[in-house]
Parts: sequence; C-alpha cells; structure tokens
Amino acid sequence: GGRRSSLAPAVRSGARGTEGVLPLLYNLRRAVVACLFAEPPLGERAAAIAHNALQISTRTHRSELDELALALALATQGSSRSRARHSASAARASRQQPKDGAAPLARAELERLLELLIALARMHAADGDADSTVRCVVHAHALSHELFGQDSLEAADVATALLPACADVRPQLAVKLADAALRSRASTLGHRHPSTAAAHRNLGLSLLAAGEGENAVGEYESALQIIRLLHGDDSATVGDGVELLATVRRQALGRDYWQH
Repeated sequence: GGRRSSLAPAVRSGARGTEGVLPLLYNLRRAVVACLFAEPPLGERAAAIAHNALQISTRTHRSELDELALALALATQGSSRSRARHSASAARASRQQPKDGAAPLARAELERLLELLIALARMHAADGDADSTVRCVVHAHALSHELFGQDSLEAADVATALLPACADVRPQLAVKLADAALRSRASTLGHRHPSTAAAHRNLGLSLLAAGEGENAVGEYESALQIIRLLHGDDSATVGDGVELLATVRRQALGRDYWQH
C-alpha cells in the first residue's frame, strides 16, 4: 500500500475529539478524489491520504466510504496480484449496505459514493473487466438520477464522466449515456449552446466506437451547425469543426473503425 503521509500525527491528535475534525475529514476526502482523478492517478498519495481519513472516520464517523477509497487507491498501484485483490475489496465495499442500525447515507456521503463509483468504473475499464465496469456505471448512473433528477445538468455531467469507462468495454452503453446527456443538455440549455454541441460530439464519438459511423457523422454535423450559429462561418472554431467532421467522415467510411 501507499506510505503514510506527514499528516498522520496531526490526524491522530485531532481525532480524539470532534471539534475541527469533520472539516479536516472533508478536506482529506476531497484530496483523495482529486488524486484518483489525476492523469495518471496519484495512487500512492491517494492511499496515504485515504489512510489518514480512515483513521479519523473509524473513531468519529462512519467509515464505509473511506474503506472504499483506500481500497480503490491501493488498487491503482502495485503488482497485478495486489491490484486485483484491492480491486475486489473496492468492488465489495461499493456494494455494501449500511450496517444494521446505521442511518442511511446522507446526501453528501451519497455524492462522495458517486465520485468513487466513477473512479472505480474507470479502473475496472482500464483492467478490461467489462462486467465490473458495467455494474459501477449502472450504479453511478442510477444514483445520479436519485440525487439530482433524471434530466438535470448534474446527471448529464455524471453520464459524460462515465463515457470513458464504458466506451471500449461496452460501447452501446456509452451510446445510451451520451444520448441521455445530450437530451438533458438540450432540454435545459437549449439547442444553441456550446455544451449541447459538445454533447453531440460525445454522442458521435460513442457511435463511432459502437460501429455506427453514419449516425456518428450526423451528430458531428449537428455540433458543427450549432457552432456556426454561435460563432459565424469565419471563426477559427468553425474551421476546427469542419476539419473534425471531415476526419469523422473518413473514419466512418472505414468500416473497421475500432474493430481491429
């Protein structure tokens, strides 16, 4: 596992009481998520910080999500056998129900679980574990609807964040997620909005991955039309969009795109 950080003595000292501890715990948890979503993930640092968070939460607060975060951080590093063991631990932790007598997870905890599920889905996808990836993606997608509402921008953000995880292992699921994100953005922001154009491109990319080249071209054409309406034909942004559309058309004509 990761080595302990220099925060450990302060954490051990602060965890004796609750005053000032919860803000510290919040900051540690945010730091773990930031490390996990770094490119590449900062696994050793995430594990050290997650260890400190777990020390606090075990004494002062419920610790299930800190156990998940630590297992997830450890799974991003080490040997194949070690990664597999910690990955399995993280997967089990992500499916745990609250212990008997424990209160349901508060909203802030559910939002953190959502972040960890996205990170876990990406890790499973990187390992080529399609079934585990799909379980995490489906769980995260449903949780986003529970937290934010099915047609909300926040749920669209979650669907977009899940696209890299399932694009390779389950491209048809990526298409469904990208389509849901597009519908949410179009209904909330309107059809003439940069985020709606980006959502068309995301759906187009997902369709390419799924082997639906003709439909993919249509999505990129829709995105370019929005950009033209927003910026005018002579803008550099439109020029980039024209070049991108030409590239997509060439890829769509190659019927073996992403099939080799």
